[in-house]
Amino acid sequence: MAEIETYNTIRRTKDGAIFGLNIRNDLFSLRKPRIILTITNPPSDRIDGKNRYAWMNFGVDEMLTFMRKLQECIEEITLETEGKEIWEFRKGGEDRKRRYGADVLSRSFTMTADKGRILLKIEIFEGRQLFVKNRWGKSLPGIVEPIGKTPLESVYYDLDEGTAENLAYVLDKEYAAWRCALNQDLFAHPEKYTYYGLEEKRM
Repeated sequence: MAEIETYNTIRRTKDGAIFGLNIRNDLFSLRKPRIILTITNPPSDRIDGKNRYAWMNFGVDEMLTFMRKLQECIEEITLETEGKEIWEFRKGGEDRKRRYGADVLSRSFTMTADKGRILLKIEIFEGRQLFVKNRWGKSLPGIVEPIGKTPLESVYYDLDEGTAENLAYVLDKEYAAWRCALNQDLFAHPEKYTYYGLEEKRM
């Protein structure tokens, strides 16, 4: 099924610079449900004039962690906490569109509580795929390690308490929608699932 835009907010500064936060819901793709969070920042080079953006996708378990950490951040900013990193999450992937000129990318997402606001930040690094061996001696892909300390791209968006609570509400509703869709599919096609939870059998 197609991705559905469920949350979109844009903030313009006095000089016309645009900061944006967008969330798309692909949770109705039952085989690999996810949400995609995209942050847009103004161009670093005014001559170029193109807005910069970076995205991060979260599976169901990762989204639940996101929701829990966001709530923790909301509690921290009410205490006026300064610069406390609440969550750092890394994920590797391929640069299929060759946007950054790297074969493998390491994406980093951080959530920080700072002086009454929540800072969401995505950084993209060139990555190196590491491999591990299973008990049968077969080499399998493991984590993607970032190369260097300078990101290929870095974007951020900061939320006040009200915006953060609204975002948490939207994510909770999207998760509930996925559960409803999954339960309907379970009753319609019980042969696709194991008896030990709602995990689809590998076809």
